[in-house]
Amino acid sequence: MTLRLPPRKLDLLDTKAKRLNHAFTLLSQAFEVERMSHTGNVFQRGFTIQNGRWLSLDDLRLVRVMKTLEEIAREVSAERAVNVTLIFVSLVTS
Repeated sequence: MTLRLPPRKLDLLDTKAKRLNHAFTLLSQAFEVERMSHTGNVFQRGFTIQNGRWLSLDDLRLVRVMKTLEEIAREVSAERAVNVTLIFVSLVTS
């Protein structure tokens, strides 16, 4: 990701953000000096381009959360299938 800053904002390059929302706050302080508050949710107000389409960071985060939940569901299903098989084998062999 490339962030192009006007020359008067180059001092931001020396500042390291601790989190993504902190980076949003730093950028807001530099570019929206008239605002009283510089907080915001970067996931809702930040965007990126992928394959020519603008996507919010929140959409990307939700996609990752869904993939993780699907992985967990598959693992749980696999464990249940093994447990059911073991119970069935136990019943058949006794």
